[in-house]
Amino acid sequence: MNRKLLAICLLFLSISLVPMDVKGKKTYELRYWSYYADSIEADELDLVTWEFTATGNTVELHLLNSEGFVYFEATPNRRTIETYGKQLTGQVSGDSGNFQPSRADTWYFVFLNVGATNATAVIEYEIEKIARFYVMVSIVIIVVIGVILLSAWFFYSERMKKKKIGTSIHPTTIQASQSVVHDHSRSEYEFCPECGTKKQGTIPYCANCGFDFRDL
Repeated sequence: MNRKLLAICLLFLSISLVPMDVKGKKTYELRYWSYYADSIEADELDLVTWEFTATGNTVELHLLNSEGFVYFEATPNRRTIETYGKQLTGQVSGDSGNFQPSRADTWYFVFLNVGATNATAVIEYEIEKIARFYVMVSIVIIVVIGVILLSAWFFYSERMKKKKIGTSIHPTTIQASQSVVHDHSRSEYEFCPECGTKKQGTIPYCANCGFDFRDL
């Protein structure tokens, strides 16, 4: 069994078993002193990752739960977002990270264009959710499958070794059996090798010259 092929199969299986919620890369043009929000549903068993880049101006990224975002929409200012949200970055042109939700909720990523210059910022971002519970289950399944495949490979190898050993011994056994048959056939002459007289039944001596057939 090819070990590389086994590793590729296990990797493919691990990827297919882990459920993900990938929002994909998005681009948004954010005017100066304005905000843009995107959301994802996640709970405490999930892991949410994010990354973004900004061109034209620096931006801030904040995280709000559903309740905090309601307050922020009602009063969209810095004090509200600082009170009900969590600042993930300062004024940067790009960053990445992850967070573990404290509870099941809709979580909002809020981008603020509050850069040093009065300019529009173009942001490109990606948000991804990985279900950690299924990750752990997938790892256990992969380990179990790996042990089964390795065990099968081990027993297959041992079986092939035994088969090769049996093949190397087999011709010797046949040769020995043939030699026994040949030796046995020598005692069954019908005529005396000395005088040519026909052998009489099971008598071990020649009736004519007295030759002992047992010497054959």
